[in-house]
Amino acid sequence: MVTHFNSNSSWSWIWKLKLPEKHKFLFWLACHNSAPTLLLLNHRNIASSTTCSHCGGLDDETSLHCVRDCNFSRIIWQHVGFHDANFYSNTDVIDWLKGGSLGLHSFHFAATVWCACRRRNLMCLSNENYLLSCLSYNIHSMVDSLMSCFAPSSNGESVDSFIKWNNGNHSCASLLYMVVV
Repeated sequence: MVTHFNSNSSWSWIWKLKLPEKHKFLFWLACHNSAPTLLLLNHRNIASSTTCSHCGGLDDETSLHCVRDCNFSRIIWQHVGFHDANFYSNTDVIDWLKGGSLGLHSFHFAATVWCACRRRNLMCLSNENYLLSCLSYNIHSMVDSLMSCFAPSSNGESVDSFIKWNNGNHSCASLLYMVVV
């Protein structure tokens, strides 16, 4: 059974997610068809084709194709435990993202979306590719971080904390720690 959400409703569900802002922004881009896929780049006369060049298929490179349906991404999803055929049946990126990010395995879902997208960008921009074991490690590590920062505490209260190491292009380093109660 495919769950459908009203895509004309408010986008506030994205901004209310217990995830880092970079995840929320990626979701927002995908939901607004603004992620730099070949379909969008072709529409803007930047790319000559809309067809995914990585999997050799005949499918257009959409946001959903990049992070879920491309053969390279599907292998990642299956490796981290998303085997159910219903997971792949929803063809609306908004419904799929909303359903996954509000589901039981929301942190696993968000981490896998992020890592699949990142791997895709590395393949496109610098012809790099990670081993599946490295990707799996990165996903599980990110899930642990998300759970420690955004999961409800043992007493049921939600306390959000986010720790970020920021070195940037500076000779010094700073540690940012934020707790939101």
